[in-house]
Amino acid sequence: MSKMLNCSWLIKVLLAIETFLLILSPKGVKALIGYEGVWFNPQFIFMFLILPLLIVCKAFDFTKLKKIEANIYLSYVFLICGLYFLATLVAISSTPVDVYYPLSESVRQTLNFLLVFLPILYLRQEYTSFLIKFIITLGLFELSFVAYGLLGAFGYTPIPEFLREVVSSQIHNQSWTALGFFPKWGGTFPETQLLSTFILMCYVFTDIVLKSKRVGVRILKLLFIVSIIYLQSKSAIIGLTIYLIFSSGKVYRYIFSPIAIFGAVYFIYRAGSKEFASMLNLSSLESMALQYYSFSERLFHIIKSIEYMSHNIIQLLFGLGPRTYGTILSMEYPGVFGPYSNAISIFNVMSDLGIIGFLVFISFLIFLYKGIGISKLKIAYISVLISYALQAAWGESFIFMFLALLLGYDKIIRIRRYNK
Repeated sequence: MSKMLNCSWLIKVLLAIETFLLILSPKGVKALIGYEGVWFNPQFIFMFLILPLLIVCKAFDFTKLKKIEANIYLSYVFLICGLYFLATLVAISSTPVDVYYPLSESVRQTLNFLLVFLPILYLRQEYTSFLIKFIITLGLFELSFVAYGLLGAFGYTPIPEFLREVVSSQIHNQSWTALGFFPKWGGTFPETQLLSTFILMCYVFTDIVLKSKRVGVRILKLLFIVSIIYLQSKSAIIGLTIYLIFSSGKVYRYIFSPIAIFGAVYFIYRAGSKEFASMLNLSSLESMALQYYSFSERLFHIIKSIEYMSHNIIQLLFGLGPRTYGTILSMEYPGVFGPYSNAISIFNVMSDLGIIGFLVFISFLIFLYKGIGISKLKIAYISVLISYALQAAWGESFIFMFLALLLGYDKIIRIRRYNK
């Protein structure tokens, strides 16, 4: 019995380390530590090393999914990974891209599926619950780190000089909004938009798992809500609004819904009113996109990626190739965009994998949604995906972790209800 307890404690420590590594965005951490080389993705290396130990310690429950359901998950995973490598061949043969870009992205996404999504999906109940609660703790850590950086940048608390420079630079780049100057930065994330999505994850997990009506839990949820609003990510605010409206009781929903909807619409209008007219005119849209306006730049990249793909039927069907769009774009707009530029939304998947790959990927997300049986978890799934879909690009490891944990927790709740 003591050996089992020791093994359980070891598994939780290893999974906690892996989860912390999962939220370390390469771009964000590289800026923090001043590293300019190739990011080695420690979350994949660490999971690869601990996976045999997790299997030996029986951290996984391979019977939690029905056989047909599990086979469909695996089929989608291998099909999507295969499409990434097929698109890599298309990129190498049809574009001037450096082989490193499409190949490294294909490997990264394959590892996201094989070393993040699938292992976390099959975790035993106790470890799934543990990770969800640990993520909530990491949310508090992120907000504390952001507050520490802000106070240090403005001289209110001691802070290392290199960190002060990094934070000050990010504050300068990310704090000017349509509503004025709001000093903010992304912590271990490269952008406040990604941080907002992570905090939204923390909020929905808090609401789902910590059902206590204690003051501490309510304060925690309020802290996450206020943080999301303060960070002013439009997609995260929309996701939060959807979750608050559709996950609430009927009376609360009828009272809160008009206020929430009005607030979200007003914020989005204020944030994008200068851009909406430009979207009707391609030349004006291009001009505003080159000035990095939020809505305009996203729409511009979607249109440009489709334009590039339409030059070749193979590229239209199977994509320009992973991380290839930036190379082509930088050739047309040198000095403005670089090889790392992307479609800045879930449509990045379409530029990478083409129409066929995009449809397969969307059907995968739909299948995951249908696999969730608890309505509140379905709402959480939709809310976080909406928050993430319009941001930098698909493929952050913490999103794969969220999907797997949500599916795993759904199984836990349904098993508990069945046993009652």
